[in-house]
Amino acid sequence: MDELIKRLEQLGINFVMNDMDKHGYYLPDIKTMFVDEKLDEEETKYTIYHELAHYLDHSDYIALYKKPVYHYKMESEANDYAINQLIKEHDGVYNYSQLIDKFNISMGRDVKYFRRSV
Repeated sequence: MDELIKRLEQLGINFVMNDMDKHGYYLPDIKTMFVDEKLDEEETKYTIYHELAHYLDHSDYIALYKKPVYHYKMESEANDYAINQLIKEHDGVYNYSQLIDKFNISMGRDVKYFRRSV
């Protein structure tokens, strides 16, 4: 986890853990990533990778994020990036299906990655 935080720092991304209703989000205008402090370590890593994908691939397309088709595409790409990073980090011990199941990632348009019940 420390290496991942160092990577954010090297990219100039401020990292903040707070008690939040969302798992995480990235604000490109202030180059800051917020992650819910109630997540366990794997959920935190997944969330960081997911938000990092938005920084790496979507920072120039923020205006499009409000349009449903682009929103779902960008969320799907961020989920894919996060899954691939966790698989790589665990030397292939995880597979796509296990992580989709573990983090409750929808394969359709409704992104619901590991939502809490209310």
